[in-house]
Amino acid sequence: MTFDSGILARGASLLAVSSAVILAAWATPVQAAIVLDGTRVVISSDARSVTLGMQNTGDVPVLAQNWIDDGRQDALPADINVPFILTPAIVRVEPSGSAVVRISYTREPLPADRESLFYLNVMETPPRVAGAENALMFNIRTRIKIFFRPVSLKQGVGGAPGKLGWKLARSAKGKTVLEVANPTPYHVTLVGIGLYSKNGRVDAGSGMVAPFDTARFELPAAGISATQKGLSVRYEIVNDYGGLQPQDMRLLD
Repeated sequence: MTFDSGILARGASLLAVSSAVILAAWATPVQAAIVLDGTRVVISSDARSVTLGMQNTGDVPVLAQNWIDDGRQDALPADINVPFILTPAIVRVEPSGSAVVRISYTREPLPADRESLFYLNVMETPPRVAGAENALMFNIRTRIKIFFRPVSLKQGVGGAPGKLGWKLARSAKGKTVLEVANPTPYHVTLVGIGLYSKNGRVDAGSGMVAPFDTARFELPAAGISATQKGLSVRYEIVNDYGGLQPQDMRLLD
């Protein structure tokens, strides 16, 4: 078996092409062989580096191309400039084997009053089998959040979810939306947001609200009024370890 390393250079575009081929051919869903040891990475500004492990759960070796982006998920690695060094950039992981990537902060200035958000990408490429020129090859990308946290903010992250403020508002198109304000310096990831009234639950989806920012979640066209009282919102937040913690908040009048 040999690896086609040329495929890696076209990572983001090949991922889209591969996905289109899967849908067009009604093929069996392809699962990633590489599993990361976490769903997020938190880097404190006083840390020299952090590491993250990956495991190959498949039965063939794979090449993993690794890079960090600044939120532009379709940008090529060569076009992205971030204040981190990621090593190794490419690693071969044997079946049932493991590898470790190291993220080192280059000390370029980042905001000191809030978290900064980046993303770790791992693109895996299976080996090309000799004699199987017509076989489809699928590149699978895993993308997780990297939170860069100033050392002065290390102790307060646990209290951030309880400081969110929720209310009903109107969008520019006149629709009723659920709005959350985040007065804290932390990113807060919200899962399974539900708006509750005496008539039951309305699903508002999931998302994230950035530091000192607001986020809006669309609601069904009928059944909720921006002037409705006595509502509450329930959801789960994702903590630094990837665990889910339930929250129950009253809406602001």
